[in-house]
Amino acid sequence: MDLSKIKSKMNSLKSGGSAAKSEHLFQIPKGETTVRIVPLKSNPDWPFFEAYFHYNMNKRSYVSPKTYGNPDPILEFAQDAQESATSKEEWKQAKQLEPKRRVFAPIIVRGKESEGVKFWGFSDTIYETILGLCDDPDYGDITDLETGTDIVITKKTPEEVGNQYGETSIRPKRNPSQVAKEDKLDEVLGVIKNQPDILEMDYFQAADYDTLSEALHKYLRTDESVSDQETSSGNGFGDTSKVLSVVEESTETEAEQTEDTPQTTEKPNFKNLFS
Repeated sequence: MDLSKIKSKMNSLKSGGSAAKSEHLFQIPKGETTVRIVPLKSNPDWPFFEAYFHYNMNKRSYVSPKTYGNPDPILEFAQDAQESATSKEEWKQAKQLEPKRRVFAPIIVRGKESEGVKFWGFSDTIYETILGLCDDPDYGDITDLETGTDIVITKKTPEEVGNQYGETSIRPKRNPSQVAKEDKLDEVLGVIKNQPDILEMDYFQAADYDTLSEALHKYLRTDESVSDQETSSGNGFGDTSKVLSVVEESTETEAEQTEDTPQTTEKPNFKNLFS
């Protein structure tokens, strides 16, 4: 991972989304799950993919062209409306039309490596926490295949924490580790190498300009309100439903000793995994 990007990315976060289900999207189970962020096939030097979504637009969700640096008519309308707003309430309503960011990272789930690489979607809060770990000399690049760090994700239900959406928190393991022990290394590296290309997944294909223009016009005609909470389509970007909000991340470490792994005479080429 290009560590030089971390500080600038953290600053942009401070100044400051998914939709259809996919077999390759990581659904966080209740309780604790240990994962390892691995290199992204389409960009091995930076494992984070920032996608932008329009949620609950006429009961549908759309991937914004902003994801790929292309014009988005809904975003253009929102920005124009903010400039011409005559009250704080009008400005806030226009602001809500802007696409919402959600960050995705490729992971392997510990104990389920054979299931292949999954894409974990998380909020800016978790994004900033992960970048902060990478900027911490005690951890460094936690995505490194040789010296990276596993992450424990803890998901609690609304009933457990006494709120409406539940709570998801993360913490790094104390000790760095190779991505897999030697007897499983070739298998795990093969899984990482053969991960789906996130840029080719249907889930992340942006809607075209005309489609979004039509959706915006329909939205304005029906005078439908924009929900403050993120929603995701349950089936092919169709009807939407509420999703759990990601809140309050913790970077508390865990005292845990890792086993030594035997050395091999010829080390795998981690740096050119996708070549």
